[in-house]
Amino acid sequence: MAKLIDREGELAALPAEPKPFALVTVAHLITRRTRDAPYDRLVAKRRRFGPLSAAVTDRLVKAAPDQLERWAERVLDAATLDDVFAES
Repeated sequence: MAKLIDREGELAALPAEPKPFALVTVAHLITRRTRDAPYDRLVAKRRRFGPLSAAVTDRLVKAAPDQLERWAERVLDAATLDDVFAES
């Protein structure tokens, strides 16, 4: 059984892979890498959605790690930031 963390060295190449699981792996690795670095998390989200509002930035900085994990997973399929932050 492979661990996602075993693909850390492939992080730069993973987004180009056609398999959807590659994106899940990217989200997981970035989440682990930025767990204690809120600014780095913001940079990753800006790459997907463009500049973030002050309200979104504040929400990300104040979020608990488990909430950040849920949002990171949603980024893969979300069309908008509202989709990322939607409470289900």
